[in-house]
Amino acid sequence: MAMHTPQVITVATDTSVSFNIKSSYMLASAECSLFFPVDDIPETHTGTWYYVNRVIVPINFSVKNAGVLLMLAMVKWADSNDVNFIEENSPYRGHVMSLNQLNKFDSLFGFKLVKEPNLLIRKYRHQV
Repeated sequence: MAMHTPQVITVATDTSVSFNIKSSYMLASAECSLFFPVDDIPETHTGTWYYVNRVIVPINFSVKNAGVLLMLAMVKWADSNDVNFIEENSPYRGHVMSLNQLNKFDSLFGFKLVKEPNLLIRKYRHQV
């Protein structure tokens, strides 16, 4: 029997982008907004930056690896559109992953910690 890969629905405007995976009655999502440079983060002074507002996968979500699928869709979109990401990881109360686990998970997708304990960036990778 062939495995079905859930569809990630991407919706982009001039100032935001969202990535969503539907299950029967729940939604896993990632939302990002256009980010403007700030003085104390010099990496943001060049290029186009989007702030990762949130990545949410409900605890009982029926789609396996939804977090991975959302992150893959995010980095594919970013690389296709020459967009960099900046995020501040902060686990929700009762969250399954600790801050260290979130930082490590995001590093699998090219995010790098630039300011302790939770500020990460990811620069887009040129498509070949």
